[in-house]
Amino acid sequence: MFVLIAGTEKNDISACITRNDGELLVERRSNKMFNRLPSDYTVCSKCKAFILKYTRRHHTQRRIGTKTKDTRAVSVLGRTIIGRIHPEANSVLRLRVFPVLKEDSIVRLIRYDELVIAFGNQQCEKYKSSEHHDAMIRQKLRRLGRLLEVMKNKQPEITDFASIYFPWYSNCCIETINTLAGLSLCGKFYKIPSLASSLGGLIKELGKIVINCYIRKENYEKKLLAEDFLKVFSEDFATHVTKTIAETMNQHKRRKRVLLPSKSDIIKLHNFLQDKRRTAYNFLKEEFSYEVWLTLAKAMLTSVQVFNRRRAKKIERTFIEDYKAYEGINYQSNEMYEALSSQSKQIAKRYVRFTLRGKLGRTVPVLLTTELRDCFDMILKYRKQKYLLAYDLLQYAIECDAENPETLRATELRKHNNISRYLEAAQGVDINDDDDDDDEDDDTNSECSERIEMTISILMKIMKLYPA
Repeated sequence: MFVLIAGTEKNDISACITRNDGELLVERRSNKMFNRLPSDYTVCSKCKAFILKYTRRHHTQRRIGTKTKDTRAVSVLGRTIIGRIHPEANSVLRLRVFPVLKEDSIVRLIRYDELVIAFGNQQCEKYKSSEHHDAMIRQKLRRLGRLLEVMKNKQPEITDFASIYFPWYSNCCIETINTLAGLSLCGKFYKIPSLASSLGGLIKELGKIVINCYIRKENYEKKLLAEDFLKVFSEDFATHVTKTIAETMNQHKRRKRVLLPSKSDIIKLHNFLQDKRRTAYNFLKEEFSYEVWLTLAKAMLTSVQVFNRRRAKKIERTFIEDYKAYEGINYQSNEMYEALSSQSKQIAKRYVRFTLRGKLGRTVPVLLTTELRDCFDMILKYRKQKYLLAYDLLQYAIECDAENPETLRATELRKHNNISRYLEAAQGVDINDDDDDDDEDDDTNSECSERIEMTISILMKIMKLYPA
């Protein structure tokens, strides 16, 4: 049996990688009336046998012993093993990016397209130090596939993405962008303006890549045609698309209604998270439970996000090494610390600060209270991976019984904080940053609001005590 499976694996997977054709030796043959295609089969990650996608859950449960009804891991592992992709694809594109993509007509159209794969390789190399950019790369690849699919329907002579780069296809590109972005009947607005802008940029990016490929192959005739296409397309895009995108986005901004959270809802969320943290922390001090540990991790990271008013992805991608590099105030040599009042000094001692990577490689400071730092240490006591666990702000916003839980989101919280800072600055409060306090033991909403207003200015001064 094992010899049969090994031989099947070697024969089938080799055929899939080299030519994506050949006869599959499947584990169980279907009736001829169903007319099954090779795309209807996947590989079991355990025994490497080809199985029907519609029945893989039964096979996987029999081989592995776990239910896989609500998970995509089996499908992703199967596509990774088969490796249906262009041989020029690098390891990141082959193992991390493409296997996660849903195997539909769009993916089948681009996975053997040489120019699209060259673009994917370039993107993987550009963002090789940031694994979270894999989703962005997949999005770009799918958009290219959608563009190519529509253009092939409009112009049957187009065979691959490189064949688009001829000057006479410029109008077809503009029409395709208008179709995908949902141009209105009057031709003045787009339904999805961001898609139109993204497609224009992607066509120009791939144009530069195809020109480089033609230069390496010394095909100067096609190189000149590709350059002419970019000149014509850039002019047409600026005339027919760019202005429409700007008008549509301005219209959306004017009509967008932003509902900011109330202070009472924020306090409810804070108190709910605080109770959840303390309960889980006290339990873990006595004995370990994975469910309680997971609850503590989610509640703690959500608290850090709400407390610091940071973007969701910043907190989610915090490295353990970044946290371990936290620092407190140097009480002996810091002159600004000595200038604080005794009450301000007591508040300053309660906080530590560490930095993490923000957008575009910027350094983002994060403040932690003593309680949050203890929760961090408790989580790390049972964890060795380089990233901290993700949070669940949506879930806790509903569970805390807020009046408007849909407003308790990262962006709305940051906007609410900026408006509060503006109002307090108008009243003469000295505020120079966008951090908030983590009031710990307040019995009423009014007392909590007063303490927040009193300590915000102190915390802003504390931030100045740390080196930039």
